[in-house]
Amino acid sequence: MTSTVRYPQPKNYPVAECVRTANEHIAQGSVIYQKFTCESCGSRQTMEEENTFYLKGKCEACGHTTDIQKDGCNYMLVTGI
Repeated sequence: MTSTVRYPQPKNYPVAECVRTANEHIAQGSVIYQKFTCESCGSRQTMEEENTFYLKGKCEACGHTTDIQKDGCNYMLVTGI
């Protein structure tokens, strides 16, 4: 018997909301990496620059530039152990 693990679809939020909450984590010493979903191919992308938010992002999978300001984003939170 084979079981399939299904993960929930990633959610995007308004950039201003993400910046506000991310800044709270950064102030506590955490590191964040902005994430967005390519509006063309649906690939989930992570920005290279830590603690930085962008309003547009280029997809590494298909090359399309997504308007993150319009589509929203999220972030990956890295905390100390």
